Order: sequence, then structure tokens, then C-alpha cells
Amino acid sequence: MAKVIDVKRIDELFAQGNSEQARDLLKAFCQDNLTNLNQWLRLGIVEEQLGTKESTEQAYQHCLSIGSHSPQVLLFAGMFFLNTNQKDKGLALLSLGFDMDKGMIYWFQNESLEEPLRARSYYAGLALRNHYTELSQINLKQSSHCNGALWPQTHNENWQYLTENQKPHLFYLPKLKAQPIWPNAAFSWVDVFKENFEPLMSEFRQITQDIEEQGMPYVDEKFADKSFEKLAGSKNWTALHLYQNGVPNTPIIERLPKLHKLLMSIDLYGLNEHPYEVFFSLLKAGQHIVPHYGLSNHSLTVHIPFIVGDSGCLTVENQRISWQVGDAIVFDDSFIHEAENTSEQDRVVLIFSVWHPDLTLDEQTAIQQSFNARQTWLDERTKYLTD
Repeated sequence: MAKVIDVKRIDELFAQGNSEQARDLLKAFCQDNLTNLNQWLRLGIVEEQLGTKESTEQAYQHCLSIGSHSPQVLLFAGMFFLNTNQKDKGLALLSLGFDMDKGMIYWFQNESLEEPLRARSYYAGLALRNHYTELSQINLKQSSHCNGALWPQTHNENWQYLTENQKPHLFYLPKLKAQPIWPNAAFSWVDVFKENFEPLMSEFRQITQDIEEQGMPYVDEKFADKSFEKLAGSKNWTALHLYQNGVPNTPIIERLPKLHKLLMSIDLYGLNEHPYEVFFSLLKAGQHIVPHYGLSNHSLTVHIPFIVGDSGCLTVENQRISWQVGDAIVFDDSFIHEAENTSEQDRVVLIFSVWHPDLTLDEQTAIQQSFNARQTWLDERTKYLTD
């Protein structure tokens, strides 16, 4: 009968300084307990401390096979591979851990955590910030508007927002004109919408029921931001997309030919040949989208109201604007903004984005290349979990 290995005995050997004997016993325990993630991670850390590279790699690779859901596993494994000339794999694992827990690169600030964890947290943050910053700059031309472009969550140098109440949290171009509400006169297509609104409204009436039946909660129930807790996973804020993440919803588009033709004549924001996002947004009576900042400032957001109650408004940096049927509102959602439907009727607006008017075609292309290079790298990371 095989001898049962006591974890307490392993602990005692480590406490006595018998690291190699403890390691051997721990290795035997792990072989008998293939799904014990804590002990396998412990084995990887011990092997790394003892300088046994091949055994360390095997232990961490097994950790990834049973515990790729753990930011701590991804942190330790990522830093090991990064420090053993497997840079691509190390960075991929670290970034996957960061996606799961944005606090991972700040664990070093917690003095109650063990030193090995804190040290790896600190150097992981440095590595990720350097990598993401280098990745974003490869494709961005140093033009007047793209100069100084940065990704706020991962930029590798100290910086600050230049305009009060404007805090895009994904991508930021400090050189762009910052203006919360833009005048409709700055966009020729606004008048085209007004002139053609009756036929657009006729089309809209044919799909109104689909917003309720086919629309999805705009904020997923897993959304981490607690500010949207009351709307996350709820159809109190519903979206029926014509385009989502650059992918067309063809069945809906085919039922809105006049609207789609008009939209295609506008300089819509996108990262491929399609607009990035176009959707009907339904906000039920009495609902409130709390103050928040948008993702970036290189595009502007447009509301075209189709159904509006007798009260309710959009507020952008303390500027309140009431929705009026057919009357466009163009605003920069990287400024703090909120929406509140205080009426007893559901509100429906068409929402889409246009490029910031000051960006040239070359600058638009450079931004697209930067976003797509970043996304391509992100999409390829998971292959390193099994390699």
C-alpha cells in the first residue's frame, strides 16, 4: 500500500530549512494529487527558487492546465517565462491575469501579502505597461493629433488628463480638441436626417417591436463596473444592433434600407470596413444611466431620438439637453455624462459614432492600425496556455 504523504511534514521540512528534501516530498505529493492547484503552484515556486528550470517549467505548465482561471497562477508562470527568454509567452500570461484582475499589478502595495507575490506583481506591472505602450506606438504616426496618444490603463510613464471632467479610460489623444457638446451645424448630415426623418420614422415603426423582442441588455450581467449594477443584465437598458463590434446584423439592416443608406453616407467611426457600433437604445421609463466616462476621445457619439417622453435628458459635463424627436445630439462621451428617463414612456434613440472632425484620413488609419495590432495580439494570447 502506497504511503500517504502528509502536507504537514512537508511544511515542517521547509521550516527546518531542508528545502530539497521538502521539494522531493512535495513533488511526490503533487504526482498523487494532480488537481491540487495550491500545491502545484507551491511546487513551481520552490523549483524556481532552487533554480531547477526544467522542473519549474513543468510545474507551472501543469498549473496552467488546471488553473488558467487563477490570476496568481498566471502571474507566477508569466514572470517565470518572461525571465527565461520566453518573452511572448510571459507577456501573454501576465496580460491574461491582468484581464481577470486589474488589481494584479498593484498587489505589491499590499504589505500583508508575501514578498514573492508582491515582487512579481511589481515587475509584472512594469513589463505590461512597457509592452502595451510599445505595441500602441508601432502604428501611430507622430502627427499633430496622434502625438502623445496613450492607453490610460497601461501607459508606462506618468501622465495626466488635460481637460477637467474628460477621462477616457481606454484610449486618449491629448492633442484633440476637447468639447463636451458639439454644434449640429458642424455636421452637414444632421440636416439630411431632419429632411428625411418621416420616411426614417416609417421604417423604424416596422422594427419597434423587435427592440423589445430581439434586443439584448446593453450592459452584460458580468460587467464589473458597480456604477451600472442596477442596469447590468437588465432589459431596462436594451440595445438592438445594426452593427456591433464591426459586425453587421444583416436581417435588421435589410429592413431599414433608407436609414442604412443615410448612415453609409456619414463618416462613421469603425476599425474595419464596417461601422463599429450602431444600435437603437431603449431606456425604460424611470431608468437612470448614472454618470460615467466613455472609452476614448477619438470619436464622437450621436443620439437621434425616435421615441421621447415628456421629460428626461442627457447631461454631459453639467450641460443638460432634452431629447427631441428627430433632432440630433452630438457629444464627446469621454466627458462625464449620464442619461435619465424621468417620463412614464420608454425612450428610444439611435446611437452611432463618428470620427472626431479634427482627425485626418491618415490619422484615422493610424488609429485603426494601432487598435487592430493590439487586438490581434490579445486574440492570440490563449495559445500560450497549452504551448
